[in-house]
Amino acid sequence: MTSTSEDEQLPRKRTAQYETLPRKRGKRRARLDLMLAYTRITDSWLRMRGRTSAWHRLDDPRVRRTAAKDRRREGVPVQLQDQALWDAVDTMRRHLQSAMANTHLRAKVFVQLDGAKRRYAFWILHRYARIGAVWRGEAPDPPPPPGAKWKGMAIAVHQRKAVVRFVRRTLHQALGKPPRVHRRRSFALHRTRYRVLEHNGQQYVSVVTLTARKRCRLPLRGRGGVPGNGRVVLRPDCGSVLVHVPSAVRVAGEAPSGAATRLDAGVRAVLATSTGEKLGVGYGTLRERLSEERTETGKARNKRLQLAKKAEERGDAAKASRIRRHNLGHKKRRVKRERGQAASVMPPQVGRTATPGEAAGMISMMRSPTALTCDGQNLPGIPAGTPGRA
Repeated sequence: MTSTSEDEQLPRKRTAQYETLPRKRGKRRARLDLMLAYTRITDSWLRMRGRTSAWHRLDDPRVRRTAAKDRRREGVPVQLQDQALWDAVDTMRRHLQSAMANTHLRAKVFVQLDGAKRRYAFWILHRYARIGAVWRGEAPDPPPPPGAKWKGMAIAVHQRKAVVRFVRRTLHQALGKPPRVHRRRSFALHRTRYRVLEHNGQQYVSVVTLTARKRCRLPLRGRGGVPGNGRVVLRPDCGSVLVHVPSAVRVAGEAPSGAATRLDAGVRAVLATSTGEKLGVGYGTLRERLSEERTETGKARNKRLQLAKKAEERGDAAKASRIRRHNLGHKKRRVKRERGQAASVMPPQVGRTATPGEAAGMISMMRSPTALTCDGQNLPGIPAGTPGRA
């Protein structure tokens, strides 16, 4: 386990979701079989890694590779089995690290222990194998490395046992049971295990299947870049999947000084500036069209609902059932809502009207303002009434 210094902070990431179009039943079955096979293998690795005697394999990658070669399963691609192993190892590591973080174990060791006890406690927390030994009630003796001048740590047995009891008592409630796979609906993909391609203007993500030399193409709604490692998540309610990929978060520097440019979220346009510039002028027309469509649809649905109620009053249950089944469903409404959600997570494209969620990205279209101040509504990423950055 390594710690990151303040000067070497990890880059900030967030998850970008790309929704796919619904597929036929055969394609859905192929994806479901792949997810079930992946989650079974991951759950089996988690059961093995959940034992404290196997925590030494969380430290050495060569031991993990050897264990993976000895437990190959027929009918599942080797790359998928390796990815399931790495996913299980990462889950187990995060489980242990979250338990130590939630209990503030390192801070408590630094405050409540001193001298040889403190050094011994930090020596234990440096390896997962030593944490597993402590969890089993053992008090490992820190031996000197082979060929080193260091002669070991001078600490008595009763002091080692006191540190072991302290660590176990602190981690007892937070650690709990080892993690398991409870919802079998996703599988991880390494960046070398899928391909992004385009055919007849449609963008696809090609992933492996359980059949040798055969891939499954996932058609994406809209267009966008799919970089890095990802995860495919099944949506059983609508027959589509979501492709989750990490996206870098741009961190702005210091706020510039100078004259401020004020922003206002409007109705006819997405944004209006204090300099008279309007961004997303077609936003008002889009809102009016959507409002009219919803009004007309609501009127038609109310008429069908009244016809169904009159049919029920007359005792014509068959007609009422047909109306409710074919004219009062929610399938089209759900599809329109899902299309809107899929469009909201895609980056803004040239040649179309931006949505309110892209207002922050449209700020870069302005003529280099030195500072921004927002009034009216809360915009994504920019608090109302707070000086921002271009």
